[in-house]
Amino acid sequence: MARGMLTFNGTIDLTQFWPQSVKAGNTSDSDADTVKVKAVPHSAHFTSPTGKAQMTDFLDKAGFFHNVKSKGGAKTLKFKPVMNAKGEVDMRLQGIDAPELHYMTQIFGNPLFRQLMGETSTVQFFNFLKSHAKGNNIQCKIFTQVNKPNDVFDKFGRCVGDILIQDKNQKFLNVNQWLVENGWAFPAYYNSMTNAEINAIDVLAVKAMKKKLNIWQFLSQKMTELDKKLIHNKKDGTYSVAKDRKPPVIFSKLFHRHWTFQIKNQKKFSTAGYQKFVLAQKIDTCCLTSDFLKRGFPKKPPLLGSFLAPNGVIKFKPADIVFHEAPSTVKDAKRKFLTTF
Repeated sequence: MARGMLTFNGTIDLTQFWPQSVKAGNTSDSDADTVKVKAVPHSAHFTSPTGKAQMTDFLDKAGFFHNVKSKGGAKTLKFKPVMNAKGEVDMRLQGIDAPELHYMTQIFGNPLFRQLMGETSTVQFFNFLKSHAKGNNIQCKIFTQVNKPNDVFDKFGRCVGDILIQDKNQKFLNVNQWLVENGWAFPAYYNSMTNAEINAIDVLAVKAMKKKLNIWQFLSQKMTELDKKLIHNKKDGTYSVAKDRKPPVIFSKLFHRHWTFQIKNQKKFSTAGYQKFVLAQKIDTCCLTSDFLKRGFPKKPPLLGSFLAPNGVIKFKPADIVFHEAPSTVKDAKRKFLTTF
C-alpha cells in the first residue's frame, strides 16, 4: 500500500542527553534512540500518497488518555498531549534500538536498570550531534511515512520516524542511519515499516556487524542473569568508558523482557524459565525479516520465545526478525478519535 509522508521541522536541545543533562541541570535524560524535539510552529505538513500536500495542526491536538492513580488508589483517565508545554515531541528513532541507558520507572523501590554500552552509545550520539551544532541546539527535520494519525505514534505516545540534520556543508544526514552505520545502535524492525525503510537500515547494519563495530563486538547470543549492579542514576553524570564498553550486550528487546521477568515478576533466573516466560507473552509476535520482505507480516506469526532455546541460546541476530508494532489510539482532549490530518 502506498503511504503518505508527515514532516515537521524542529530543534534538538543537546543538553537533554545524559550526562550533559546532569551538568546543565536539564531534567530530561535522553539516550541514543529517544529524543525530545521542539517542533517549529505551523511547520507540519502531510503529503498524501497521491502527492497532495497540506499543512496540518495535527500535532497540536493529538494526545493519549492514560489511567492515573490518585493518592487514594482510584484510577482516572488523564489526557497527555504528544506535545508538552515546551512544544516538545518525544521521538522514537525508527528502525533502531540502542542499548538501554535506563529502563522503566521505579517499581517496588528498584532503581533504573541499564545495559552495558548504553552510556557509551548515548555519549557518542551527543558527540555526533554536537559536532554539527552551533551551541547547544541543532535544527532538524522529522519525517515518517504514514497514512493515518495512529500510524505516527507507538503505544507510548512517541512519534516514530527519522531525524535529519545538516552538516556544515548543508548536506542532510539521517541520524537513524548514522547510529546503525557506526555501530551505536542495533537494527530493530517493525511491521509498521516499509520494505524500503527496512532495506535502508539493513544494508548499514550488515556492514557494521561484519566489521564488529562498537556494540557488535560485545553482542551476546546467550541469555545470562540480569546484572543488578548496572543501574542508572539521573543525577549522577559519572561516565567511565572502561566500565561501560564491554560485554555482554543482548538485544534490547530481550533485555526488556529480562527486566520484567527478574525485577517486576521477581522470578529467579534460569535460561529455561526465561524462555518459558517469553513464550507466554502472546503479544510478542514476530517473523523472519526475509519472510516479511517477501510476503508481509503473517496472519499467524511466531512468538518471540520460539527464537530462544531453553539453554539460553538466542537463535537470531537483531536484523533477522520483524516485530509486530502494537497499535496506538490517538485522540484529542475531548476524547474524539483523530482519523485525518
